[in-house]
Amino acid sequence: MDKENFEKRRSPRFNVFLKAIAEKISQFSGTLEDISESGCKVRFPKTDVFDMDEEYSMTVFPQPNSNFNDFNLLVKPCWTKQTTDETLIGFHVLHSPGYKQFSNYVASFIAKMAQQNERED
Repeated sequence: MDKENFEKRRSPRFNVFLKAIAEKISQFSGTLEDISESGCKVRFPKTDVFDMDEEYSMTVFPQPNSNFNDFNLLVKPCWTKQTTDETLIGFHVLHSPGYKQFSNYVASFIAKMAQQNERED
């Protein structure tokens, strides 16, 4: 993300590649593909029937070298895009016990982006 887009976004998104499990949405683990301060996008290979108005528990597994432990989030689906092979779901992350760790994880990306922008100036 370039500096101009970073400054325009209320909540910048960061591309990630993390394992995510939401057992009541899918019997298979998903791939968390991007995060922001308020939400995330997860790709599941297959989903069970789920209610867009419900809140779900999701466990996120950061990369081993990230200095972050696994954390549990309470999420609510905002949108979904389904194909024959997979389902993409955008989630709003709700305040829950794992929210602080999620917020710290996102803050680490914001700090890295700020450092990169300072070096470019």
